[in-house]
Amino acid sequence: MKEWFLVLIAGLLLFSGCVGSQQAGNTPAPANPNTVAIKDFSFNPSRITVKAGASVTWINQDSAPHTVASDSGSEIASETLSNGQSYSHAFNTPGTFAYHCGVHPSMKGTVTVE
Repeated sequence: MKEWFLVLIAGLLLFSGCVGSQQAGNTPAPANPNTVAIKDFSFNPSRITVKAGASVTWINQDSAPHTVASDSGSEIASETLSNGQSYSHAFNTPGTFAYHCGVHPSMKGTVTVE
């Protein structure tokens, strides 16, 4: 009975070592470079550069609601985003587009389109 228990323990240790080595070899998928996280009452990154025609996606990862709104004009105009919601916008014209959160105006960001 004692030998059987030792074999069981050795098998479990061997199995857990195999699983651990498989997981260690996995690399997470790269984050979309055109994604802006809304977290801790800030846009991260606060400055992003994209090519003309590219879309930028903002994802609210905060517990508070937020918006994404152009500082001037109406290029960027999201609805109020709750936690987990996102807003995407395609930028077709080169230029620099400053934006803020309409709910928390101290939150600011910039999209530069090349």
